Formats: sequence, structure tokens, C-alpha cells
Amino acid sequence: GFNTLFSQYSNWFTSSGVSKEDFTLIGGVLAVYGVRESSDIDYINKNNLEYDFGNKQIELETKKNQFASVGTDEMIYNPNCYFYAYGQKFVILNILRAIKEKRKKGHDEEDVIMLNELIENGKYNESLFDTLKKIIRLSFWKRNVKFILLKIRFVIFSILKKIK
Repeated sequence: GFNTLFSQYSNWFTSSGVSKEDFTLIGGVLAVYGVRESSDIDYINKNNLEYDFGNKQIELETKKNQFASVGTDEMIYNPNCYFYAYGQKFVILNILRAIKEKRKKGHDEEDVIMLNELIENGKYNESLFDTLKKIIRLSFWKRNVKFILLKIRFVIFSILKKIK
């Protein structure tokens, strides 16, 4: 999950000698706020260079920043464009919202709703509607059905072993 990836990302700076001040995280922001888990971490850096963090889920972001309301250098060096969390820089919520509003990919629309609430209220309260949407999602059911089928299979094999 995000915490493991974030640890790998943070620890890399200690061993690499590369300055973390030349990097800003553009992906994983909602995970820091505890709003949504992130399966990867996207970073930008001053030279737009890709580094090996030891995990393919930690990657150079080359597409999101084209939707940003400010340039890459601004997101890295302008203190009005980033915040610190756990010793690392993250792009601010307003910039992330602008990216997601323009990009409109995957769960960006849901993220914009969460970002609006975070920006306006300083916190996100998941509504009953949001919870129901998560439950209705196919991936939720697919995962749970698969687990139930595996349990049934195990029980059937156990019964068959006892019969033999």
C-alpha cells in the first residue's frame, strides 16, 4: 500500500544522495489525507529524470503535470504550490484538483468531489452515497465472490478427502 511505497520513496533519498528538495509528489496526496488508498506514487523533479526507487509503483509523472494550472518548477520550488507531510513535498490540493478537473480519467470525478470538500472544510466526510458507490463497484463484488468461491472449494475438497 501507500505507506510501504512512501517509506521506499523517503528512504531512497538517504541512500542516493539526491536532494529531496528537487522533488514533489503529485500522486498519493489523497492517501496522505487518509481519503483514499493509493497503489502508486507519482513524483516530478527539476530535471524530469526517472530514478530507480526499487519499485515500479514509484514513478516519474509525465502526464498529470500537463494538466496543472502551474508549471513543474513552480510545483517543486514555489512554497505556495506544495506542502510538507512526513518530511516530503506534496502538490497542494488546489493544483491536484485542477489536474483532475482537466484530465477526467478513471476516478478523477470522485476525487474532485473529495478534493472540494477537503479544500472547503479541511476534512472529508464520506457520505452514505459514497459508501454505497464503493459497495456497488464491480471490483468489490469480484474480490468478495472470488474469496467466497475459494472458501467453498476448500470446504468441498475437505469433504471429498474425508469421503475417500
